[in-house]
Amino acid sequence: MKTILKKLSKKFLINQPTIDLKAIEKYRELDSYSLDIEIFPPKNIDIPQRLPSEPPEGITYSFGPSGYSGHPNSNYCLIPTTWRNVNNYCHWNFSELPLLFLAFESKASNIILPDSIINGYLPFQIRWMKILSELYPDKKIYKISKIDLPSQTLIPYNHDTSSNTRLIGNCTYKNYHHSRATPYLINRIETFYKNHFQPSRKLDKVPYIYISRSNRKLINENEIQQTVEKYGFKIIKLEKLRLDDQVYLFSNAKIIIGFHGAGLSNLLYARSEAAVLEIVDRDCVHPCYKDGITITGKKATKTYFHMLSVMKGMEYHPLESNNYHLDMNLLIDKLESIGTLIP
Repeated sequence: MKTILKKLSKKFLINQPTIDLKAIEKYRELDSYSLDIEIFPPKNIDIPQRLPSEPPEGITYSFGPSGYSGHPNSNYCLIPTTWRNVNNYCHWNFSELPLLFLAFESKASNIILPDSIINGYLPFQIRWMKILSELYPDKKIYKISKIDLPSQTLIPYNHDTSSNTRLIGNCTYKNYHHSRATPYLINRIETFYKNHFQPSRKLDKVPYIYISRSNRKLINENEIQQTVEKYGFKIIKLEKLRLDDQVYLFSNAKIIIGFHGAGLSNLLYARSEAAVLEIVDRDCVHPCYKDGITITGKKATKTYFHMLSVMKGMEYHPLESNNYHLDMNLLIDKLESIGTLIP
């Protein structure tokens, strides 16, 4: 990857003032930038406090514009890098999809992609690439390692990260604002791409769904599932479903419950009238899930799906578990408060 990036800078990036060459491997992590072509405006998103770890005044996320740097008439569009683990479902949805949308929707006939995207072997990657190829049959796709890069090209930007070190509470802004769903991504899913999915078989519309994870389960998972089933929820194992079926279930659900994890990125397809109940563990120590640094005696917030819910206008309710054990009274009280009906 470093060799490829050096080639990029020598070939054409050296003349692009909108790119910081010192941080080219993190070219998406910019706090301010200008675009030669802006197709979606910058936007600030205010989210209220929902967890004790969040600042009392809430958090404001500043998203830069979406669009392209480079020559407006270029016939090439390039995504220089991927972000972290392209095989992670959440990373793919929030970080890779919007750039793929920008690339394929550009006027360029030639799309240059990182090898890891073209070589994607997971079902959701294959399905998305098939959809894009079918929607844009005239586009030619190249691996970045297999093409001599042109002197002029478009580079898509969808601001979803930050390098800002200012503090929000006890955590730096860059650790709160990192690989989030953006307003542009939500807009494109809602207005265009969601319409191109079809379930693989006839599925019933399920109003209440509970996401069952194969790993990182809660200690009292069985008790939780038994309780939510009494309230009319259906237990869903997303890893056993094709992408189109997942989209169908989430787009028809009224209430969605799930433990914090990549499966909740399917909220991209949920209705704005839906409600989400996210279970988050107060002792989740992995920085990806705490969204920041570990501070003794302090918790960092978990706002991936809180912010996504706010941007979509969905009703959001968090429940904190302790050492991966959820207080059943908290769950029952919350189920009662959001209006589900006991059969």
